[in-house]
Amino acid sequence: MDISRRGALKLAGIGGITAISGCSNVVAPGVRSWSRGATLTPGGGTDRVGFAESIGSSGDGSTVVVGARRSEPRKTDDPTAAFVFERADGSWSLRTLPVPDDGDPAGSYCVDVSRDGSTVLVGTHGVETMSDRVRGTAYVFERHDGSWSRTAEVRPENVNRSERFGASVALAADGRTAVIGAPLEYPGSAYVYERSNGEWRGSAELTAEDSHRFGHATAVSSDGATIIVGAPYTTTTSEGITGSATVAGKSGRPEIFEPFCDVGCDRHPGAAYVFERSDETWSRTARFVPQPGRSNNLGAAVALTDDGSLALVGAPGERVMIHRGGSETLFWGSVYVFERSGGSWTPRPKLVAGNSVPYRDFGRSIAVSAAGSSAIVGITTPEGSTDTSPDSASVFAHSEGVWARQTTLSPAAKSGQPLDHTVALAGDGETAVLNRHGKNHRGSIAVFE
Repeated sequence: MDISRRGALKLAGIGGITAISGCSNVVAPGVRSWSRGATLTPGGGTDRVGFAESIGSSGDGSTVVVGARRSEPRKTDDPTAAFVFERADGSWSLRTLPVPDDGDPAGSYCVDVSRDGSTVLVGTHGVETMSDRVRGTAYVFERHDGSWSRTAEVRPENVNRSERFGASVALAADGRTAVIGAPLEYPGSAYVYERSNGEWRGSAELTAEDSHRFGHATAVSSDGATIIVGAPYTTTTSEGITGSATVAGKSGRPEIFEPFCDVGCDRHPGAAYVFERSDETWSRTARFVPQPGRSNNLGAAVALTDDGSLALVGAPGERVMIHRGGSETLFWGSVYVFERSGGSWTPRPKLVAGNSVPYRDFGRSIAVSAAGSSAIVGITTPEGSTDTSPDSASVFAHSEGVWARQTTLSPAAKSGQPLDHTVALAGDGETAVLNRHGKNHRGSIAVFE
């Protein structure tokens, strides 16, 4: 079903706000243990290039949706846009969701899934080439009586072929609101669609003139009334809510850090934007920015709790130096945390990896549970690392405003093999899913419970 775009609304920016935070009488959240479960592959135990570049999980972890990189040239006998793994009685079964050949060059499929696992949103964006600039498409799939079918195709009439529509997607828990990023055409956009009586209609086009690559990452609250959009190449950070100058330690007590910056590290500090809907009208209500010179690519990933009161924003290029007992530890990448209360946002201590370099790009993939009691952050291990059991993701627990690093999850890997980990977390926080991107980006899925 083709979706016609209903009058898009360009939203202008609002003035910035600056905030600081403090902490006392810290009590760290309790620790839980995780065990390794199933390993999921595209079928037949074989690898597929780019498998699991995007992952989504249902609320109870019984449905996992996986996006993959498109082949180039596209194989006509492999129209799969996403892989759906469904768990019943402890066993996993695989379904594939095909899409028509839209003529776009190779790119990637981004995915998200509703809380009950019955609705899947797939963004199929191509790559920009010298001869062709692709605009992308998004598809909606629904499950009825155990069978999946494609029920909608979304592509705004006014989208430019260079916008890369579908580069990010987010689906509200109730499956009734979809947010689709189109970050490539300056400054970028995020399109909002809403489902009513079985039909999807465009309701708004969000943007920010003080951003760059707006729409690179998107997230939406369970009721579809709060949206956060990442713009990791933004260069202007003079106005906004500034991130915390502390990090959450393993005990939950904040630690002071100092930036570690060499040439060009603050070239793209980045930003993230919050929009809220009231009486069918969308307004920009907050802008999150790093401290001056202290971040690179803030907004590369975003996550939002069900009620929209807790936002996590990845800054994978930030380098943080922490002083402990006379020694210095360098961490590469962080996750900014912001909490909303009474309409105002307050920065909380940011999250960093449990280990220092050679781990990279911490914060490029993040997920948070529905209630905000736990979060998981992916970690990249560079090629040539001698670590034979590299950490793949850090798990954090949250209680009464206090964050504490709990543990790391580590699927087996070969020494020297580059790993790029994408993560997902079930809404109840009881199932974590992460990929293993190995050499040539051939991956598999590891399930932890």
